Amino acid sequence: MLKVIILFLNLMIFLKIFPNNFVERKEVQILFEKCKIVSQKKILEISIKNKDILDIENDYLSGRICLKAKKIGSTDVVMLLADGRGNIIWKVNVIQSVNHLKKKKKNCSTDKKMSKFDKDLKKFHQMSGWR
Repeated sequence: MLKVIILFLNLMIFLKIFPNNFVERKEVQILFEKCKIVSQKKILEISIKNKDILDIENDYLSGRICLKAKKIGSTDVVMLLADGRGNIIWKVNVIQSVNHLKKKKKNCSTDKKMSKFDKDLKKFHQMSGWR
């Protein structure tokens, strides 16, 4: 019985010396000027390599952390887990939304897209006597 207790204590000491730390690596994309929500319950500490690209905003009422994209680019985010058993490493790419790029395109005139019949109808509607 004493040998079992000593063996169990040695095992516990061994586990404390060599903890079971794990590292999770993930690639994440965030749209420019948008947030990526992270639960505050899981995370003890967050460190960002390039703070010009991302900003940390804490929402203490809802218990969430928002990683807000400030500039377009990429950076590394390391999050230490609350239970101390490991960390999460994110490679964050801040990208511009597709809708934003579409808005920058030069708008074509609607007259170029209209058929000849529609153009004639438009002229007819613009006449002063038409109601």
